Parts: sequence; C-alpha cells; structure tokens
Amino acid sequence: MEPILTYDYTPPPNHQDGSAEYFRYFRTTNDLNALPDHLNLEGLGELRLSGSDTIATTGQIGRIARAANVQNLEQLYIVDLRQEPHVVADSYTLTLRGPKDWANVGLAHDEALQREAAWIDDLRRSEHLKIDSAEDFKTGTRPMRSVTLHRPEIVSEQALVERTGARYARLTVTDHLRPDNDAVDRFVDIVRQLPPGAAMHVHCKGGRGRTTTFMAVYDMLRNARRVSADGIIDRQGGLGRYELKKIGGQNAVFRQDRLSFLYLFHQYAVQNPGGQPQTWSEWRASRRDLTHDGR
Repeated sequence: MEPILTYDYTPPPNHQDGSAEYFRYFRTTNDLNALPDHLNLEGLGELRLSGSDTIATTGQIGRIARAANVQNLEQLYIVDLRQEPHVVADSYTLTLRGPKDWANVGLAHDEALQREAAWIDDLRRSEHLKIDSAEDFKTGTRPMRSVTLHRPEIVSEQALVERTGARYARLTVTDHLRPDNDAVDRFVDIVRQLPPGAAMHVHCKGGRGRTTTFMAVYDMLRNARRVSADGIIDRQGGLGRYELKKIGGQNAVFRQDRLSFLYLFHQYAVQNPGGQPQTWSEWRASRRDLTHDGR
C-alpha cells in the first residue's frame, strides 16, 4: 500500500482555552505527583526532561518551556524522534503515513530527511490539500474522515521550533522498533553537548513508545549508576502512562526487542555516564559477547 497524506489529530478549536498549548500525552520530570510511592525517584526530579506527542504550535513550545522553568528558550532542546515525513499546516500536523507508520522504514537518517524535504516542497506547490484521518487509516475505518486545507501555511517542525528561539534536533527512529545504533549515537552526542542548565523535550507522533523509550535512555545516561534498569524503565513508564515492559499484541516481537535494548543500554550508561567516554557504537564494538547488531 502506498503511503497517503494524513492529519495526526484534529486541532482543538481556536477559541477553546488552552487550545494552542494542548497535548494528548504530556509529562515532565518537574511534576512527579502522579507517580506511585513505590517507584525509585532518585535523580528524576533533577533531569529537566519532558515528553509528548507531536508538536504543531508555538504555544505548545511555550508550555514545554514553562514546565521546565526555562526563561531563555535557547536553553530548551527539542528532540524530534519521528522517522516518518511530517510537517505543520495551519495547526494540523500532517504525516506521510504508511502501514505501521513505516513510510520511511529502512531508510538511513540522511535519506529520510531528503525524502521529507522533497515531500514538503511538493506540498508547498499545492493550492489545496486533502488530508485523511490517520486514526481512520490505522483502524481501517472507511470512508476515512478528511479535511481540505486551502493554501495552508506549511512549516517544518524545525522552523516552527526555531521561531521561538528553542533548539531543534532530529532523530529518525522507526515507529514501534528499537532505535538503530546510528540514532542512539546521535542522541548520545546531543546529550554530550547540552550546556549546564539545559532542558530537554523529546517527542514522537503519539507520545508513547518512542518518547518513553528515549526518556528512559536520557534518564539512564544521567542516573544509571544510582538507579537500576528496572527502576528507570518503571518510573518512565509510570510518568508516560506507557508500560515498556508490557509484551503482547501484534507488535510483541518489536516490544521485546526494544526492552532488551533498554537493558543493554543501561549497562552502557553505567560505564559511560553522560555518554562519556565511549559512544554507544564504540562500547558495543568493545563487547565481544555481543552479536553484530548489539543484541
């Protein structure tokens, strides 16, 4: 099946209070009140870390900054995890959507970005855009709900973020899968270069699988020597209302693979706090007990 142009969610009405700041799945380590008492919270409140679903407005970026107590937006680093092509058009986030959200599956990082740039150029040449519901596409609901946008302003997420003065970084992580080694190396490099006092926000499309995974990865880079792998996985799952340890359903094999990666990454982070001195790939290469793909 060929990928189609979809909108991720219907934006809240503009007149609705807080509509420009609305997220479906937002959480921050500056607010841990909802977490159960049995979880180990050591070091969690110090992270200045948040996560969410997709970003479509500068108001959402303002909310992220306030949640992190960021006064200077140059101290806010937003990491976009989405491999699939996406763009903002009149407060809609549009995605080139294939089955399993795999429109770019198998593409290297630079290839995915080149494809997205060409796709955005094509959209900007269109007078009218008919966009279908991503949810209906995913569930098989037919006919799909659709919206037509007339001469919309089309803005890449990078441009939207940088309008506010915040910093933008991009990884291209395939939905449902463990991150590949290149993406992990890129993330470790981002963490290495964070200035003192910086806040980080990570997001994917739905704000669940990829976002929770990378919040756990960041937590491990900061706290693996103090908190066990299970402790970090459990608390990030609780914060994001997404159980990384729940293995089942049609994506069970992918979920197990992702969980195995997190346990292995915790070992790396214990030996390389903050991603130093070795990169993820260097550490893997030094481990003779691992197979070529790090499993």
